Amino acid sequence: MRAFLCHRCRPAAPRTGPPQAAGLRRAFTLIELLVVVALIMVIATLGYVALGSWKDDKTKTDAVDRLSQWLLIAKQRAKRDQEPTGLRLLPRADNQALCGQLEYVQQPDDFTGGWCAGGTNGPTTTITFSTDVDLVGGPPATTPADQFLVQPGDYFQVHGGGGVHRIQAVAPQSLTLASAVDLAAPTKDYRILRQPRPLLGEDVLTMPKDMVVDLSRSVLTPRNGFYEIVFAPGGEVIAQGGGRGQIYLWVRDSTGPNADPAGEGQTIVAIQVRTGFIAAYPVSPYDPSQPISTTNDPYRATYEGRSSGM
Repeated sequence: MRAFLCHRCRPAAPRTGPPQAAGLRRAFTLIELLVVVALIMVIATLGYVALGSWKDDKTKTDAVDRLSQWLLIAKQRAKRDQEPTGLRLLPRADNQALCGQLEYVQQPDDFTGGWCAGGTNGPTTTITFSTDVDLVGGPPATTPADQFLVQPGDYFQVHGGGGVHRIQAVAPQSLTLASAVDLAAPTKDYRILRQPRPLLGEDVLTMPKDMVVDLSRSVLTPRNGFYEIVFAPGGEVIAQGGGRGQIYLWVRDSTGPNADPAGEGQTIVAIQVRTGFIAAYPVSPYDPSQPISTTNDPYRATYEGRSSGM
């Protein structure tokens, strides 16, 4: 009769492998450690490169988004205030062809009132006004010139039409004009066309670090010595023109190559003059060493009209 033993009474099975201490495992070899370290270094390098590229792309996108939003805000404020409103591009002190800051500007109504008289005094003309006229708006000694009601750079026009005369200097009851005009008799039929002024109390707008508007590649005509984009209350752009009825603001990294034939990392913010529509486009591949033509046109993408815009 076969005897049965409980599991506790059965003899232990013989060990077939080398004895190993409890809780221990085979260690990594030096080769395996070196392979792991090498893999970690490769992954870290790829991650660093990818992160740097992502941060660069984000900075460029942020610059274009900021500029587009600032333009849109100016356009909306023109409609809200029923006053021409826009942006003035401020060239950098170290390079007048690059703009890293902007400010909001608004154009006040024409200045009229009282009467004026004057005569030709050589190449310039002095126009005097009646005592009920105040061209400064406060004591000249305490009022900054950039806050005068009438400022140098504004334009004087008489008899409701004809030529305009640029104003060189302003006093409370007189103007010095840059060109000759002869008023035979005192007249109330005049107006002063005031140019856009920076909005008081508004902060200067700053582009992201190293990002600029390249004025040398932008298509924007300076007005009165300033690069400005001013929207009328109806949304259209005032007194500006450009390629195919558009203004082009060339946005790029100021630390990158001065001219990239592939247009890599550069964007054009285009503004339709007639409608005020704002959109962003990539720079089309071109050869900067050759004249711009139909076959070598960095603005070519803007003609197609496929973009995100406002």
